[in-house]
Parts: sequence; C-alpha cells; structure tokens
Amino acid sequence: MRRKRLRAFTLIEVIAAFGVIILLTLALVLTIQGQMKRVESQNLKATVATVNSQIEMAYNEPDADKKSLKTIPDLVREGVITDAQAKDLEKGKATMSGDNPPKFKVP
Repeated sequence: MRRKRLRAFTLIEVIAAFGVIILLTLALVLTIQGQMKRVESQNLKATVATVNSQIEMAYNEPDADKKSLKTIPDLVREGVITDAQAKDLEKGKATMSGDNPPKFKVP
C-alpha cells in the first residue's frame, strides 16, 4: 500500500508569513499614532479658538475686571473658561499673549 505524501508549509514559508503580518501590524500602529497626534492638534486649535472667544466676550462685559484675567487660573476662577479647557491648554502647551485682551496661540 502506498502512502500519500501530505503537502505542508515549510518553515521558511511560515516565517515569511509572520514577517508580512508583523510589517502590516507596524504600519497600522504608526498610522493610528499619526492620526491620534493630528486629532490632538485639531482639538487644541478648537479649544484655543473657543477660549479666545470666551476671553473676548468677558472683556466686552461692562463690569469686567480686566486686570484679573491675566493667567489661566485667573480665567478659571472668574468663570471665563472651564477646568477642562485649562487642562487642555496646559497639556497642549498653548501660549498666552500679553495683549489686551490676552489671546492663546498654538505652538
């Protein structure tokens, strides 16, 4: 009786397949990291635009104490911006100008 020889993958073929899978996974991870950085940058730009509008509105109020709105903690204490906005500005390293009214800029 003759035995049929079963055809199987060689070790080289299996290693090559794993290599391709690893390369595709690395490409996916790098793409996701790039997208996350872009999203964080866009989020910071949106936060800066919103905060600048809120500061301008606070400065335009007739009874506004404009001297007390010079730092991020001052803006939070006076209710011009929220704690979450302050954390986003600090985390994103947005810079505050000394203009009147002050404005934030994205680095």
